[in-house]
Amino acid sequence: MFLIERLVGVGTFIAILLFVCFLISTCKSNKRLRFVLFLYTIVLAILGFFYVPYVTADLYRIYQTLDYFKTLNFSVLMDRYGESSTIVANIYYWLISKTGENRLLPAITAFVCYNCIFYIVGKTAKIYNVSRKNTALSVFFIMSVGFFMGMISGIRSTLAICLIAYCFFRETVEKKFRPHHILLYVMAAFIHNFAVVIIAIRLIIPLFSKNMKRWKKCVYLAFIAVLLIFAMRNFNSLLESVFEKATEYITGDMYSYGWGYLKDSLMLFVTIYFLRNLYKVTKGENNTLDQTKIFSYVLVIIAIVFSFEYSIFSRTTNVLLPIISTPCLMVSLEKRKSPEAFNTILLFSIAIMILSFTRGSMCSYKFFVL
Repeated sequence: MFLIERLVGVGTFIAILLFVCFLISTCKSNKRLRFVLFLYTIVLAILGFFYVPYVTADLYRIYQTLDYFKTLNFSVLMDRYGESSTIVANIYYWLISKTGENRLLPAITAFVCYNCIFYIVGKTAKIYNVSRKNTALSVFFIMSVGFFMGMISGIRSTLAICLIAYCFFRETVEKKFRPHHILLYVMAAFIHNFAVVIIAIRLIIPLFSKNMKRWKKCVYLAFIAVLLIFAMRNFNSLLESVFEKATEYITGDMYSYGWGYLKDSLMLFVTIYFLRNLYKVTKGENNTLDQTKIFSYVLVIIAIVFSFEYSIFSRTTNVLLPIISTPCLMVSLEKRKSPEAFNTILLFSIAIMILSFTRGSMCSYKFFVL
């Protein structure tokens, strides 16, 4: 079904990716790299805008929700959905619906998400002097995973993950905390329940960092305790919703997809591979990637422990892990300086892309119907 449309859609996506990787490899300055990544973000937003979802796609149902939200004023929206655990997502949908152009939803989502992702790529390349060759491969790897479809069709989970990853990178690698990060964390928590779990992990990570002194850990632990009490008193319904959803995933009827398991397992394996390489080349070093490495290790463990539940396994390995661990991939490639490591990542990226674009979600991408 839609064979020609899908071949053209997927072929266009791959062709643009290869061209962008070529441009990245030829960039002479960090400014030019940022420019190329920004242009690529715009192109991805355009591809999101013209995506034509099939009736079984999440976006098709979301478009129906937008059509309904368009009939509501803001006060009615808040009366009906004000206590929802995903109220920020509902407000986001409502704002888009009022433009009269539903296709702005995947376009804006892609623009925001890839701005976050490529910010991490660009800053990592600058901070750690990552070569353009390794930067291009890292972008190729990230895009080969295929979470673009989840981003423009599922919307909420990937959007929440990208906001958290952006804040985490700035706070841990760049050592830049800004008040608006708090707002972004809160927004993410009320966009998708999965974000609450990610934020909880993010808050715990510093306690395992070697860079934090013991007395600071004690103060930080007290801060977490106060924050938890505050959350339980003021956002109890949100926490209950997260717990109920987690219980439903783990104990309910399980959906699984064999090809998806294979692709995500390859993704997990290659992540373990470059994390192992990074450990070897940075062993004993006191660097700003400490918390990023810990976060990545924790996600690997979560993926393995919950591998029996496809939704948790796929969401962790297919979206969260590749975004969070991007700096680890880039630095491991740069510090290892090994053709073997480069070729291994390249071959796995190609294998993952083949699975993603033939049997995964990306195979359904099309921007016209004959």
